[in-house]
Amino acid sequence: MDEKRLVVLYGDTLLIDGVEASLTERNGLDVIRVDTTITNVGQHLRTIAPDLVIFDLDTPVIELSKLIVPLLQKQPGVPFICLDAEHSEVVTLACEQHTAHSTNDLVDLIRRQFPLPEQDWEDSVVY
Repeated sequence: MDEKRLVVLYGDTLLIDGVEASLTERNGLDVIRVDTTITNVGQHLRTIAPDLVIFDLDTPVIELSKLIVPLLQKQPGVPFICLDAEHSEVVTLACEQHTAHSTNDLVDLIRRQFPLPEQDWEDSVVY
């Protein structure tokens, strides 16, 4: 039995229609289409546990927030691909999950992930 990647196409645009038609014919991919009108999209995606999510840049931000945050809480490493048809670009988004109980934990994470030379973090104001 061949191993396949589960790809979720999120959205209802013509771009996603075309990508679905193309990817469905490819070996090694199982493609599932999820419409933006589905209720509880985050729960639905957590259930199917995709390997990858593809969406159109023109997807409304409010719809993306219902998609991205709940899925990343369950599968922190799942990659997202954003298609920008206007500029013929593909943007990949990856995520890591970290525990932060305080703003000090957040500052430590920022220091590690985005180090700035000669930045005096100790004197910065913490809200």
